[in-house]
Amino acid sequence: MVQSAGEVNNVFIGGYYRDAAPQPAPDKPSLAEQRQKFHFEFLNHSLKQAEWTFRLSVWFMTGGAAVILVGAVLALLHAGSPSHGYVPLVTSLTGALITVGGGALAVHARRARAHVTEQAQRIEDKIDADHQLETATTFINRVSDPDAKDRLNAAAAMKALNMQANQTMVNRLLPSDQPKEIEPGDTTE
Repeated sequence: MVQSAGEVNNVFIGGYYRDAAPQPAPDKPSLAEQRQKFHFEFLNHSLKQAEWTFRLSVWFMTGGAAVILVGAVLALLHAGSPSHGYVPLVTSLTGALITVGGGALAVHARRARAHVTEQAQRIEDKIDADHQLETATTFINRVSDPDAKDRLNAAAAMKALNMQANQTMVNRLLPSDQPKEIEPGDTTE
């Protein structure tokens, strides 16, 4: 049962009533905000992955260097013994392989960081373009002439959509009220 008296709305459910005043809808982020959030989360994840890859590469290179040192120590300890001649060699080669693996991880981490830096620059450029468009529309909204405002909004939309305007479009959107300058040699008839 619903009772209404002017601005007051009451809804009665099973003997109880609740104020039926409309509640503000929760703010749902726009599609652009959702995309931006996803993009930043992706970049943060990529950056963390690059950092951990670099740390892992340092651990591998340190471990490989330690294994190489163990191989060198074993070679010195068993220098006169022909029966243990292959152990230092195998140990040193294993250490070298581990170190090379760490170096490959370091190269991968460097490339990943370069990619994240490139993506961050692209986002910064897009944010700058959005800010410039917001500034332009703020200035356009201050224009009192509705025809001029429409033409300026059309020009701003073309710029935002990366449309290249030819001279005819510019003349139609932004006609000049100034008299045409006469070049030397022109005749007026």
